[in-house]
Amino acid sequence: MHPNTLILRYGEIFLKKGNRHLFERQLLDNIKQYLAQNKIAYKSIIHVGSRIVINDCADTSVRNVFGLTSVSPALRIRDCKTLEPAKEHVLALAKEAGLPQKTFRITCYRHNKDYYMKSQEIAAMLGEHVINNIGGKVNLKQPEVDINIEIIGNDAYLFVEHVPAYGGLPVGSSGKVVSLISGGIDSPVASWLMMRRGCNLIFVHFSSYPQTSRQSEEKVKELVQLLTRFQFRSTLYIVPLLDIQKKMAMNVDNAYLVILYRRAMLRIAEVIMRKEGALALCTGDNLGQVASQTLPNMVAIESAITTPVLRPLLTYDKMEIVKLAKEIGTYDISAQPHEDCCSLFVPQMPETRAKMEYLLKLEEKLKELGIEDDIKIAIERAMIMAVEQG
Repeated sequence: MHPNTLILRYGEIFLKKGNRHLFERQLLDNIKQYLAQNKIAYKSIIHVGSRIVINDCADTSVRNVFGLTSVSPALRIRDCKTLEPAKEHVLALAKEAGLPQKTFRITCYRHNKDYYMKSQEIAAMLGEHVINNIGGKVNLKQPEVDINIEIIGNDAYLFVEHVPAYGGLPVGSSGKVVSLISGGIDSPVASWLMMRRGCNLIFVHFSSYPQTSRQSEEKVKELVQLLTRFQFRSTLYIVPLLDIQKKMAMNVDNAYLVILYRRAMLRIAEVIMRKEGALALCTGDNLGQVASQTLPNMVAIESAITTPVLRPLLTYDKMEIVKLAKEIGTYDISAQPHEDCCSLFVPQMPETRAKMEYLLKLEEKLKELGIEDDIKIAIERAMIMAVEQG
């Protein structure tokens, strides 16, 4: 069988009530945009119930569009006012799938409820046709081969394969978020998870060049380009942090350095967020993973701003994060060695339970030394890049 059609399914969106049409419209727009950007040819798109059918197309990479739960390459048989034209195609598909050596069933779904046969009648008739012409044993509960036929209008669609997609909500349906991204494993995965919930991301990376190499910047560019295939286009800010870090390292208690770095980062990201019209920040924080991510320290860091900080990896363990990074393709890039800005000037014994009164005193001292001007300068000197899908 040579598939000439894609049948796309979505799940969570179908459960929406009064505003479901808004999510469906965004999903359809995203599918069309994905096909256009990847130069994937097709003839037409049909939306029926919880199915989207792309005619004259067999490229299953469209599974990368968030909101879809699965994709099936199918054979479209036109104008099946009776099922006679479908019978020989069903036999060919059954042979390709391994019958008669494997157990099978026929699964039918009619989108056209006025069709001349009911779903169970279609399944029984085609199953009998397979047994009489090829052989094989029917197993309705756990078949080795599930031959599907869907009736849309007067057309029949035959398929076996269900290629899993990522589910979630279509990008653009949940608003904009600014994601703080490093060259490590966690923050790209956190970004991906936010996109899967329908968020459109603006990326912000902090660089300590020339105290560190450009390696982290290059890694982040590569990571953002990879992630952009899930949201079509991205904006990346690379913000110079070195002058701020030097001033902090020379003038305050080093045990609080990473906490102070991160508070400054959030303040900078919040300015960018407002500029971009975003609603929240996102980080790759994971509870208890490092000293700055203890619960007291996360509270102390987040108190620097009034903006919500979203942490999709908060309760994941490291192996879960690594597994997901490998699945989405960011792991090999993230695993390459690089110098991270937060590892600069860090003491051997960083504070794990920040005391707010003491922290605010340190920041007051930094204000007297002009740290707020340094933050403004860092924002002004940020390099802004437009990233297209790679």
